[in-house]
Amino acid sequence: MKRRNLLAIIVFLLTILFAYAAVVKALAYDRFIMDLGQSPLLTNINKPMLAKAILGFEFLTVVLLHITSTKKWGLYAAFFQLLIFSGYLTTLYLFYAHISYASDGILGKISYPLHIGFNLVCTLLALGGVFLFNNIHKRPQLRVVYNAHALTPAVDYQ
Repeated sequence: MKRRNLLAIIVFLLTILFAYAAVVKALAYDRFIMDLGQSPLLTNINKPMLAKAILGFEFLTVVLLHITSTKKWGLYAAFFQLLIFSGYLTTLYLFYAHISYASDGILGKISYPLHIGFNLVCTLLALGGVFLFNNIHKRPQLRVVYNAHALTPAVDYQ
């Protein structure tokens, strides 16, 4: 499979994931804020403000992934969001076993370990997309080569 096709598949999957997550949260916005309020890790944070920031960042990620000139930043945004959320879920699971994670949609029906595993796979997918993008769009390195006969520098692209 060509690298560009693989990158297109990764971007498509991440776009679907973030669009789905943002739409589900937006449709059940009051419940989303209530769920944030039950988290022991978010006690001193303004929940409505955090909810808007999360939704905005998720929708922004979808837009960044969709536009060709901002795709790289969309991949980075997807990676960091998934990394942070995976860490958040893992912390809740390991240190606050009595807290149930209330999530709407498909992922709300699976266990913590399965959800964490799914997030880690998606995180690795986003990281792979970042590396793949950077590899495909690698800029040529500029190096100066001296012509021994003319003693003048010449530019050589690799």
